[in-house]
Amino acid sequence: MTLRRFPQLRRSIAMGRHLVTGAAAVSLLAGCASIPTSGPVRVQPQISATAESDNVVALVRPPEPGATPTSIVSGFIQANADATLDYAVARSYLAPEVADSWSPSAGVRIVDDSNGLDLRRWGSRVTLRVPQEAVLSAEGLYSAVASGTEVVTDFTVRKVDGQWRIDGVRDGLIVSLADIARTYRTADRYFLNASRQYLVPDRSLVPTERRGYLTTLVRGVLSGPSSWLAPAVGTAVPRGTRLNVDAVLVSDGTATVDLTAQALAATNNARRLMAAQIVYTATSSGEVNAVRITVTGQPLLLDGLGPVLTRADFASLDSVAALGTAVGYVVKAQSLQRIVGAGIEPVAGSLGSGQVPVGRAEVSWNGRFAAVTLAAQGAGNTVAIGDLTTGTDVLPLRGLDARKSLAWGPDSRLWAVGNNGQLKVWSKSLGAQSVLVRVGGTVTVVIPSFDGARAIVVASGRAYVMRVQSSNGRLTLAAPRLLQSGLGPVRSVAWADAQRVQLLGQPSGESTQVFEVLVGAAAVSSLGGVPRMTRVAAAPSQAILVEAADGVWENAGVGWRLAVKNGTSPGYGGPTGG
Repeated sequence: MTLRRFPQLRRSIAMGRHLVTGAAAVSLLAGCASIPTSGPVRVQPQISATAESDNVVALVRPPEPGATPTSIVSGFIQANADATLDYAVARSYLAPEVADSWSPSAGVRIVDDSNGLDLRRWGSRVTLRVPQEAVLSAEGLYSAVASGTEVVTDFTVRKVDGQWRIDGVRDGLIVSLADIARTYRTADRYFLNASRQYLVPDRSLVPTERRGYLTTLVRGVLSGPSSWLAPAVGTAVPRGTRLNVDAVLVSDGTATVDLTAQALAATNNARRLMAAQIVYTATSSGEVNAVRITVTGQPLLLDGLGPVLTRADFASLDSVAALGTAVGYVVKAQSLQRIVGAGIEPVAGSLGSGQVPVGRAEVSWNGRFAAVTLAAQGAGNTVAIGDLTTGTDVLPLRGLDARKSLAWGPDSRLWAVGNNGQLKVWSKSLGAQSVLVRVGGTVTVVIPSFDGARAIVVASGRAYVMRVQSSNGRLTLAAPRLLQSGLGPVRSVAWADAQRVQLLGQPSGESTQVFEVLVGAAAVSSLGGVPRMTRVAAAPSQAILVEAADGVWENAGVGWRLAVKNGTSPGYGGPTGG
């Protein structure tokens, strides 16, 4: 994997490596030599390194005697990255009554301070102007903002005991991308999709300084999902269940989670689901690999399982693990082919024999069905489906237009976006149903996640993650969160696992490239690519496939190679007969 830097992505890409060294982790100096009242003051970053590590650390310190209003504001913003003792250093820059009332938990505006901060003073007012990259909601949910967005905000200052202090400030934090990478960590809580078949991660970003991180995680899964994800998921945790001892104890890599008696209200099956939610949540912290669950001190008994639980005990609820080993498929000479080793072989039946002229193809995740568009002249709007296990005749599907995109969900429903941007979902029992997509712009691509609770949507060249909610059997995609700015126009996307997405993007002035984006985090990596790419395909633990002018290329982590000359429509599905 290669990492390239683009002007509009320089801070995000640095975070993708989770390496904060050198200039990638610059922090703001809390001072300035002179402050003209008529023009901007550019407060430039300063770097400091520890003796024990190459990692860059921020110079977070309280205000110096005699500091100017602009220095006070810049120092306060720098201290926003330090959550220690409820942001004690940041509060030291505020007037006493403001320090007591200011709420840092109101959300975070994430900014790019690589060119310094534009600070202008007019008397008792200091105005900040700086490019904005993203926001964190009060719940820690990450959303990028459109390119060109700026933070423009005022601070008012007054003297307290002869020293300048801030007496007017908006609630919430202003933190640089580099400081987000250095001082925040991901927190994944797990809930259940609508069918209660799979676990769904609910990711947020939280300060690393937060004490009792593991306890906070477990407490969070007991209290329920974020407001963004809640309409798409459920929980098996009985109402009122809390930690009996408000701490998760850890010994030799095993966490002990002691619940209140309300947990016993769950049925046997619900107890298993609840345990899976807790185990996946606790082990996502990286601090433990096993969990012991008790209720008021007594072991929670689960049929067929011991007292110490791991993720392996609930693998059937893991949407990625449940896929098994995905198989690559391509179309060549209007025939659907399976990738086998370094070669290809046709699938059984008329889709593989060439009797049915295949244009584009998508194979279901259970490996049974293939949905195709027909390559015959005048038939490009026709979607058909064939059974790969029997090789039986291919049947046209009524009411589907897939000229923009075609994808299978984990429940064997087929998602198709037509030329007019309208999304329809087809199932064998209900046929084709229209789905409302609540996003601005024209929809061109919709790819459901492996758990079915989320989808990546491309609208007017921008990629969003949206929740999939159901009411009376009707689906709606809602609450778009922009994955990353500066990557567009986005042409194609694919889920690589539960949280990683591969997309084809073209930053301004650059060629089309494959980017890896982490959902719910500010991480972007460039994997490069080959000329004239039009489609990307991915699956857990599999090589990335792209369609280009001369065929299908693959990248298994050691660069790009031509896998199928003159091949088209690369994709992944389950093994035939699965």
